[in-house]
Amino acid sequence: MTASSSPRWVKIVGIAVVLALPLALAISYLTAVFDSPESEPSDLTEHSSGPRPMSTPFISRGLRQPPLVPAHDALIPDAEEVVGILVAGVPRAYHLASMNTLSRMVINDVVGELPVTITYDRAENIVQVFTKKGTREPLAVEVGGMFHGKLLLRYDGRFFFQATGRALTRPDDPDDCLLETMPFQRTRWQDWRQRHPQTEVFYLRPE
Repeated sequence: MTASSSPRWVKIVGIAVVLALPLALAISYLTAVFDSPESEPSDLTEHSSGPRPMSTPFISRGLRQPPLVPAHDALIPDAEEVVGILVAGVPRAYHLASMNTLSRMVINDVVGELPVTITYDRAENIVQVFTKKGTREPLAVEVGGMFHGKLLLRYDGRFFFQATGRALTRPDDPDDCLLETMPFQRTRWQDWRQRHPQTEVFYLRPE
């Protein structure tokens, strides 16, 4: 190598180092956020609303007051499951097979004057229904991601477990629930339809 070419190589190596350092730091940060060893929820800040607490972070809005069809128009096989609720004598059903995609795992609805949120963890096959007193508007519940294999929901900027309704930051505290759970029936469509022939149902035709 000639003396004149040495400074050029030194300059190239220097530029490469300068460019590589920020990239290495960025990769290290993302690895720490999304691939860090599992930590206990108690290590998290109480009002955290970002993706850091989650093993698999993603936010998806719940489906708001989807169209309903009368029971006699719903082409649902008799043996398929629905989630049925009764509010002041008004029946409503939600076809589980129609809730098996990310955009439909959470349905924010209103029955009568009561907000109801129907949720379905398709991986664990867990259904939970939530409500809140003092409002007649649909709740703004969202899918919040996964934490240690459990489905998270998000409401009012806070994360909570779909299966229990308990806040992510205090999962062992039964009093720290962001929303109330409400009774529901998980049953065959035939059985629900026969008991409640006037029911409306959330149902999407298979594509």
